[in-house]
Amino acid sequence: MGTVLLVGGLLGALLGVFVFNYLKSLGQVDLLVRLCYVVFLGVIGSLMFVESINAMRRASQSAAPRKRRKERTLAQTLPFKMRFRTSGLYISVIPPFLVGIVVGILSAIMGVGGGFILCLP
Repeated sequence: MGTVLLVGGLLGALLGVFVFNYLKSLGQVDLLVRLCYVVFLGVIGSLMFVESINAMRRASQSAAPRKRRKERTLAQTLPFKMRFRTSGLYISVIPPFLVGIVVGILSAIMGVGGGFILCLP
């Protein structure tokens, strides 16, 4: 999985550098960096809020756990499946590749390393 994330991250960083240089030539790079920080922190804050609401909802429900059938996720229904032996996953390589691209773009535009973004989920 690390290799898939790395390839996506390298392509994303390359794309991010092109976008950064293009906007720098237009004089709009400061606006882009500020918007990226605001959107990124807003998304992370929203996800934390939703997760805390779900945790409080689960805590207030009855203590008897219901048996539910294991549902297939989006990553399991997409094509190009690959077995990641260390994590034991058999999923499509598309979601990790897209996460790598987004992390690469963000790290190129925001000027920070993308390691802390990969540790969020």
